[in-house]
Amino acid sequence: MRPARRPVAWRALSDPGGDEDPFLIGFLMHGEGLLRLYVRRPDRPVGVGLRLAETPRTALIASVPSLLGEEQYHRSAPDDPHCDLLVDLMG
Repeated sequence: MRPARRPVAWRALSDPGGDEDPFLIGFLMHGEGLLRLYVRRPDRPVGVGLRLAETPRTALIASVPSLLGEEQYHRSAPDDPHCDLLVDLMG
């Protein structure tokens, strides 16, 4: 029996840092259809806000690593105890 394969989007988020330093470090559901991914950056954890109803979700999630550097999506996250920077991809 073959092991289950991870979807491409999750591989894109979990593999860049390797097993010892994963890129994707957590997630939380925030209300109806809102997801916050937590990713590791060299200087701090960053939250990434996604709306699950958006399509295509796989392409959006897979593009998170490259979108982290786009300052037009950066927002402060004073109410989030897990990060102080939010990359808002909720449109």
